Amino acid sequence: MEYLNPNGKPLATPSQSICLSCVCEFESPLSREIPDSQDMITPPEPTSNTPHRIPDIMKKTWEKPSRSGARTRWSPDNEHYENIDLVGEVYYKREDKARKTPYGDVLHGKSTPVSDISQPTLNCFGVTSKKGANPTVTTTLDEAIIEWIIDTQQPFDIVDNEKWKWMWKIALNKPCPINSHQTLHRRIEKEFSKCQFLMYKELNASAETVSFSLDVWKAPNRKYILAVICHWTTEDFEDRQLVIHSGHFKGTHTGENMAKEIQEILQNFGLEQKRLAICGDNASNNPTLCRSLHRFLKQKFVDSVDKLDIPGNEKKLMLFKGDGSFIHCLAHVLNLVAKSMLKVLKAGSHRETKRVIEQMSADRRETFRIDETPQSAIARLRLIVLWILASEQRIDKYMEHAPVSLDYDVDTRWNALLKMLKIAIRERSAINRMCMECNPLRPLTLSETEWMFLGETFQVMLSLYEKTLLVSQTSSTIFQSTEIYWGLDDHFDEVIEMQGDWALVDPQIKEAVEAGRKTLEEYTRKMDVETIIPYAAAVLDPRVKTYLLKTHLGGGAFGVLDNLRTHFNEISPAETSLPPDLPNPIPSTSTSTSF
Repeated sequence: MEYLNPNGKPLATPSQSICLSCVCEFESPLSREIPDSQDMITPPEPTSNTPHRIPDIMKKTWEKPSRSGARTRWSPDNEHYENIDLVGEVYYKREDKARKTPYGDVLHGKSTPVSDISQPTLNCFGVTSKKGANPTVTTTLDEAIIEWIIDTQQPFDIVDNEKWKWMWKIALNKPCPINSHQTLHRRIEKEFSKCQFLMYKELNASAETVSFSLDVWKAPNRKYILAVICHWTTEDFEDRQLVIHSGHFKGTHTGENMAKEIQEILQNFGLEQKRLAICGDNASNNPTLCRSLHRFLKQKFVDSVDKLDIPGNEKKLMLFKGDGSFIHCLAHVLNLVAKSMLKVLKAGSHRETKRVIEQMSADRRETFRIDETPQSAIARLRLIVLWILASEQRIDKYMEHAPVSLDYDVDTRWNALLKMLKIAIRERSAINRMCMECNPLRPLTLSETEWMFLGETFQVMLSLYEKTLLVSQTSSTIFQSTEIYWGLDDHFDEVIEMQGDWALVDPQIKEAVEAGRKTLEEYTRKMDVETIIPYAAAVLDPRVKTYLLKTHLGGGAFGVLDNLRTHFNEISPAETSLPPDLPNPIPSTSTSTSF
């Protein structure tokens, strides 16, 4: 449906009664008086009077999505992870297990995305898809009951419920096969142990090196939960990942305590020597975790090839290097970059805005106080949107002027803010109409210049938004993460240097991009001084090798390549040549690390 200008649309009469407080909020355009200038808050205009390029978001026509067909989205939260078109800049590996030849060059032509890869998870029947095990003819009734209880997250004492027992007695003419929560607990523990053993065998057979991604969070019952995902690549170049631990983390979640827990997990699965890297967020306890774990592992292994030649040494070489093996979570870095940009733009927060609206309602006021009215365009737009969405009557009034409902942002997902901007900018005529007809919104009215400012802000942050969605939709490899870092770096350079479409960028937006660039550099610099794993992943990729490093780093690439040669020789030293007088010398089978 093509977007219609609300000015040309007749006002609709609500079919339901409106309470007295809402009558005070809404006024007829014909009976409304122009407010005095002292009642209006004049927001500051953007800092530049230079004419701006009209952002692309301001030119597009809104098309309301079709509501026909089966419902596929079961939660509004999924709206923030909408699918976007993948471009040729970021490579997504094809699922081609039959071929063992190198894939096409990432730098030439477009790549094909992997669609809906099911991440293996742990349940009572072993490693299956994230939707649980599919029923089979060999599944027993006991196993089906256990699977249902786990899949639907039922409490164990459900099998003690009298109605439950009565239901099974009617169905089978005998008691339920699992007749107590103690029996259920023992059966689940047994199946869990069986599943762990299956994972142990798979890791032992197909994983030469592994990496962990982990996180700790507090559950509603105020207990800490530690989850660990193991990642590796098989000899057939198949990416694999398993949830090998998810449970209650006892004690304070300091880096040293976490290191002890991770070491125990490594021992249980025989992965101490295979451990290559850890990926986590930027919390201060994660680097401490890496240093502590490295110290623990050094008691059983050596971390350098030179130490293998020490007389009397019986320890084997480990791959984990402490701080040098820590990979910063890309999604968390992108979030920090966005937050630093929004801070310069004085975007405020959802929590602050909600508190203002609740205080206004508690005081039974019809207008916002001057000290409650934000000055920035983003914060005022958020206040307008949340005020409209706080009442069903206001939503109905807004929908008289717009075909698409507004969406509010959440503080824990910055990309939700950009989606709010996207819908609000396209429905700005309806929002302006609401500001004219509703007393509380009159002081918040956005000028056309401010709408242009919001549109330009959206276009600048769109690249960051798209890359956040890419990371959320798929598990990006280290090499893909490096491409995302450099792609953002190039985008920020264009805005800061005012090149191309950004020749007339607003100075405040430029300042925000500079703040985001500073945060981004803080983490891209770590690839040069802390860990070279991202660079190593690029060089070892047969489609890329050294081309990408030389293209982006220029003359600095040669120093990085020298460090990579040293690194590869340490983790995979060349075999010592045999004495010439040895009969029938065995040829070396070691793979050359030269490039």
